[in-house]
Amino acid sequence: MQKMKVQIEIEIENLGEMLRKARGEKEPTPVAYKLGMTTSNLYRIESEGNKSIPFERLKGMALMYGADGQKILDEVKNVVLKKLGFES
Repeated sequence: MQKMKVQIEIEIENLGEMLRKARGEKEPTPVAYKLGMTTSNLYRIESEGNKSIPFERLKGMALMYGADGQKILDEVKNVVLKKLGFES
């Protein structure tokens, strides 16, 4: 059976700031290393210098950040459901 990806673009206001706040006191260099990215890339995401982020990267960051990260994933879920026509 063949599989096909479906991509959905959504915009989340202040996502970078939410990620920075969720990181809290965690040092950026070890966080970036665990996520397989550079510290510079982490800072670009947090400052919204990057205009997009792959979902898997966002999910990895959010899971690392615990409860605050889960709130971010819940927000993403709500926006996706709304875009698909399902009010949450």
